[in-house]
Amino acid sequence: MEEAQLKQYKLDIISFTNQGLRQSNEDRYYHSQIDERSYLLLLADGMGGYIDGHLAAEMAIEEISNYIKKGKEIDVEQRIEFAFLNAHRIIKERLHNAGATVGGILFTDDSIFIFWAGDIKIMLISGSNSYSSKEHTLLNVLKDAQITIKAEEINRLSHTVVRSIGGDSKSYLPEIIKMQKDETFKGVLYSDGMLPYFSNDELLNVLNVKNYMDIREIFDPSIFDAAKDNVTGLFFFGKKVD
Repeated sequence: MEEAQLKQYKLDIISFTNQGLRQSNEDRYYHSQIDERSYLLLLADGMGGYIDGHLAAEMAIEEISNYIKKGKEIDVEQRIEFAFLNAHRIIKERLHNAGATVGGILFTDDSIFIFWAGDIKIMLISGSNSYSSKEHTLLNVLKDAQITIKAEEINRLSHTVVRSIGGDSKSYLPEIIKMQKDETFKGVLYSDGMLPYFSNDELLNVLNVKNYMDIREIFDPSIFDAAKDNVTGLFFFGKKVD
């Protein structure tokens, strides 16, 4: 667990990752205080089917975090978009066959910016307001278009992402949601490997009723030892202080 002190806020972070039964762990995560007013969380998942997915995830984390930290003179939402654009360009130039889905959260003075491209999931509760991100998958695109989907196709379509950094994707800019920071806020950023263990509703319920000490016990990384996919999660808990 890591604790950070932002201006007027105390922030606790719980992070973990587990390789599961995969031959390697292609998830990469990052969390760091940028200055006394802001804090950044990032999670990148190297895409299956690409040779260097782990390298794409590492480069995405490095390039996006560096850009967001250095570009403070730019509007926050533009800074996030430019960070993704820059990371996509660099990965395409340096890696022949690699891609990653990426999600993140940036806490600023009075706002929380949620952003993602692909199937990284983000849940946030700020005061009485809550938000759950919608994965950029082919399944959701077809559902939104009200196209009938065969039951045997659901699994494949749910793992086919339509936004990513690097790879063959033509859509790499993130979706960005801005929320106001309340006196208390909490949430989780996690890779899709967690979904077979905890549904979205179950995770939302955990956030609603548990504190960070409880979650440290519930989400012991060892429970994912037999997971078919890599599992990574970052829980956060913020509280205004005098």
